[in-house]
Amino acid sequence: MKKLLLIFVLSLLFALTACGNEEAISADNFEYDPVTMVTLTRDQFEKYYMLSDIEREYYLNDGSKMDSAAASGFEMIQTTDHVGQFQNYDTSDGKVFIKDGNDDDILCTITAIYENRPVQFTVYYKENREFPVKMAELYKQLEETAAYYGYDDVATLITEMYQSTGYDTSTTTSFMTDVIKNEYKMLPYTPVDCEVTAVYSKSELLSNAGKNTAIGMLTVFCVLIFISIIIALLRFVPLMFDKNAREERRKQKEKEAAAAISAKETAKVEKSDDKKIEELPQKSPGSATAAIPAEKRAMLEALPESSRVAGDDELIAVITAAITAYNAENAVTRKAYTTASNDKLIVRSIRKVR
Repeated sequence: MKKLLLIFVLSLLFALTACGNEEAISADNFEYDPVTMVTLTRDQFEKYYMLSDIEREYYLNDGSKMDSAAASGFEMIQTTDHVGQFQNYDTSDGKVFIKDGNDDDILCTITAIYENRPVQFTVYYKENREFPVKMAELYKQLEETAAYYGYDDVATLITEMYQSTGYDTSTTTSFMTDVIKNEYKMLPYTPVDCEVTAVYSKSELLSNAGKNTAIGMLTVFCVLIFISIIIALLRFVPLMFDKNAREERRKQKEKEAAAAISAKETAKVEKSDDKKIEELPQKSPGSATAAIPAEKRAMLEALPESSRVAGDDELIAVITAAITAYNAENAVTRKAYTTASNDKLIVRSIRKVR
């Protein structure tokens, strides 16, 4: 199965190669003479490859599509590709070829040798339907001339009578084409567009691709870093343009600092209160009257025994009053008082018992 698949793939590749070669060496959109087409292409090359500044300006702004493409193309290979000076044409195999175009036209490509690198010049030709009419008219005139002077055919007439005129007399077709082109300023194939391309080797293409990739990646990373810096600095923009925002930010910082200081001071006070409560003397129930002021204690002692024993409620009230007075004298907070109290008694009122 693998062998059959391999044979099929190889056959397909050979078929594609054959199709590509056939397309490169043949053209069927209209009838043409290869020699004439290559000659016309060289004429177009010599017309545009060395232009003055005035000619280039005219062709770029007011010329036809062919003029504009040729002028810009030859300017590009000098300013961007730096091909150098033109030297000669390359007539080796594969350097000159003719093929069909996509719009009923024919493409003729020639290769020119420049100082630094070769250049391919491709011209798009459309069929000039008026040219065959002129060819038929000229051939009829040549037949009449040959009959008038007693020549057997037109070829003999051209060879003997027009040899010294400077026209190409190698064949009848080339002679008539040369005459119509020079006398009637008419071409058998009308050039409508062209391309001028500098030819780079594979190593140069890979090197340029690597450089472009590196430059592109470096540019992307630099832009991303720049964007990140801008995003990080955006939070300072309101502070730069809004005085109120700056003032509010300053007040907020002051409030935060004051809150931190207040928290520290509160912690110190609570710690001090706890220490004071721990330092309070532990009094026994029997010595509760020691905390009563001297005057009140003297009055209590002066009372009869029956009056002084008034029951547990009165004793609790007296003890509570003494503790309250002691705490007031020592500036102990309510928190400290409630913390020191273990019996959880709350004094609502104090009445004197009669």
